[in-house]
Parts: sequence; C-alpha cells; structure tokens
Amino acid sequence: MRTANIFTITLGKMLYLLAFILIGYLLCRFRLLKDEAVQWLSRLVTTLLLAILVFNSFYAYFSVDKLQESLQYLALHLAGLVFMILFGYLLVKKQQLGGKCLGPWLAGCIFPNVGYIGLAVVQSVYAHPDFIKDQPAAILYSGMAIILTNLLLGSLAEPLIQYFAGVEQEETPLRKLAFSPAVIGFLFGLALQLFKLPLPGAVHQGLVLAGKATAPLAMIIIGCKLFSCCLKEIFGDKKLYAICAVRLVIFPVIIYWLGSLVCANRTMLMILAIMLSCPPVSILTIYTGSCGGDDRWCTRAVFLSTLLSAITIPLVLLILG
Repeated sequence: MRTANIFTITLGKMLYLLAFILIGYLLCRFRLLKDEAVQWLSRLVTTLLLAILVFNSFYAYFSVDKLQESLQYLALHLAGLVFMILFGYLLVKKQQLGGKCLGPWLAGCIFPNVGYIGLAVVQSVYAHPDFIKDQPAAILYSGMAIILTNLLLGSLAEPLIQYFAGVEQEETPLRKLAFSPAVIGFLFGLALQLFKLPLPGAVHQGLVLAGKATAPLAMIIIGCKLFSCCLKEIFGDKKLYAICAVRLVIFPVIIYWLGSLVCANRTMLMILAIMLSCPPVSILTIYTGSCGGDDRWCTRAVFLSTLLSAITIPLVLLILG
C-alpha cells in the first residue's frame, strides 16, 4: 500500500479545508463578516444544506440490489460507533472534561468526516493494482458510511450536545428526530430509489453543488470562531493532543481487531477503520455553538484533529497493513 500517496491525498484535502478556515478568519479579522451573518450561515448549513447532503448521499450510494451487503456493513459500523461512545465517555470522564465538552467530544467520535476525507482516502487506496478488484465493494461500504453518518449527524447531534450541556429541549427527541432535515432528506432519497424515479440532470447537478458547499461553509465558520482564540489556546492543550491520538488512531485500530473476530470480510473491515480514523466533521462546531456546548473547545478540537489526520490516517493504514 502506498502510504506516502495516502499522506499526500490526506494532506491535500486538509490544506483545502484549511484554506476556507483562513478565509473565515480573515473575514472576521477585517470585519467583513458580522456575527449575524455567521449565525445565518450556521442555520443554512444545519437545515437546508444538511438535508440536501443526506439526500445526495442516499441517492448516490444506496442500491436495493446490494441491500444485504449494505446492511452487514451498517451493522458493523454501528457496532464501532457504540464502542467509541462507551470508551470515549470513559476516557473524557477520566480527563475530567465538563459536560459542555463531553457532548461535542462524543459527537466527534461518531460523526467522522467520511464524505470528504474518508472517501478520498478509500478511492486512493483501492485504485492500487493490488486492491483494484475490491474497489466496487469498497465504494459501496464507503457510501453506506456516508449515508449513516449524515443521517445520524442531522438527527442526533443536536439532542446529544444539548443533553450533556444540560440544555432543556423544547421538543421531545423522537419528535425532533422525525422532523429533522436529515430525516426529510433521507425519506425523499429513499422514495426516489424505491420507485426508481430519476432526477432531471439539471436538478441533480444543482443538488450536488449545494451539498458540496456544506464543508467549505462549515470551515469558514470555524475560521470565524478561531478568530477569538489565541495560538496557545489552540496548540497548547496537552489533553487535547492525547484525546485526538486516542480518537484518530487507537480507537480505529482496536475496532478493526475486534471486528476481525466476527467478520471475515477484510475489505469491509478496512473501510470501517478508514472511516472511523477520519477527523470529526466540521459542522459539529455549528451544532455545538447553537446547542449550549463549549464551541471554543469544539472548534479547537476539530481544527487540531483535522491537522493531525494527515499523519494519523496513513499511520492507521500502516499499522493494519
């Protein structure tokens, strides 16, 4: 496996995201983006654009013909998320992080950046001649990871962060889940797939472009939030480095080894490890700020883990061979 190439791919993706963080930082530094505009962008990303993102992932990757294989991967991925929640909770309790940090941390464990960084790494790995025969299955499993992550992100991130922050929810979790933008996008995508209704080309292209705007806009918002942080606060937190190492390297490797005890499909296990080794999705900073969590801590955690992932993802692949 070309570890150097994986490093180059991941670094390139990271630099692309960092460019938007810098744009957000400069916009706030020169007062070109007001707080009201940042809040409006945040609402746009967590409602309309997230619904479109879920719809796009489901419409692009779901196939009734591969339903059994897809469900097998989803079950394995969900088991990995349960492991990360349980042991992630124990880890941060030992580190004595407050509830306002606990919610974002757990959300960061179960909502990795699979659609941007994860998919790019998978495409690079399985373009290698030694693995090209497994490429169709790898793309299928990656698609299932993207669907699951986007759906859970849009429906569970907000109540999860609110619960640990001690914020009283205006609606019951089930009601909020049923009417969340992610579920609405999922249902539209499911209906089109089940009834095999194709989208007009122009409509599909417009939805794809809108969905791709989610990550850059979220990174611009992170840049705005970093404007209020000093360099020491961003890079001087030793606990944060330790937490990132566990989240990005140790957890994915352990989950791979545990999964190998019940699953003989190595491609499925490798996709699971790659996806879970990705840094948290950038949109978490928006949810944290609007749900009563510590958005400064979450912003630093997402930013630092995104930086470190250029090293940690190739390291995970090197360990797993």
